[in-house]
Amino acid sequence: MSLREAAGFAVAYSSVWKDGRFAGDAYVVTPEQVSKTPESGEYVEKGGFVIRGDRTYFRDVSASVAVGIQCEPETRVIGGPPAAIEPRAATSIRLEPGKFAQNDAAKRCYRQFRERFADQSFVRKVASPDRIQEFLPPGKSSIVDG
Repeated sequence: MSLREAAGFAVAYSSVWKDGRFAGDAYVVTPEQVSKTPESGEYVEKGGFVIRGDRTYFRDVSASVAVGIQCEPETRVIGGPPAAIEPRAATSIRLEPGKFAQNDAAKRCYRQFRERFADQSFVRKVASPDRIQEFLPPGKSSIVDG
């Protein structure tokens, strides 16, 4: 996975999606730059981290994900940034922030997958709505293509 794909993953599965925004910013730091210990005079809320030093920013990263069915080397549902998923999937569906609750979006994807395979029992076993939903970001989604 490239840093750009990782930034896409971070944006899509963050509050950006839940807020219904179509893009957001992400940055990369090294592990040595992350600390839970504040400097003298600093305050870090419970669960927070301090980032020190330079950051590599990825600005205006698109909030989109793809969910697909991978057939090789094993048959399973996969999901994440479209650039990482689409080449590995036998078929995929791209989503963006939208109007359907997570479970409704998963059911819509499931119906599209069933239309794409002659063996619908195969789709039911491999790509149930529950399995698809595991890969959808929190918040509402719409299918972009399909």
